[in-house]
Amino acid sequence: MIKQILAVTTGTLFFAAAAVAAEGDFQAADINADGVLTLEEAQAAMPHITDNVFRAADADGSGTLSQDEFATIAS
Repeated sequence: MIKQILAVTTGTLFFAAAAVAAEGDFQAADINADGVLTLEEAQAAMPHITDNVFRAADADGSGTLSQDEFATIAS
């Protein structure tokens, strides 16, 4: 039973830490602090992001990534 509790707690902490890291990455990448990332800002933070990856993550088709959209490719 204790092993199960430890496993769940460890998993929860891992995902919480990943979410905080992604949020921090987003804030750092949002150079002009407008709350969204352009392709250029996203690529500066994560050079492996291609135009196709960016467009696929841009669920609302706005041409920018919200924090939630960014999280889909930052993890």
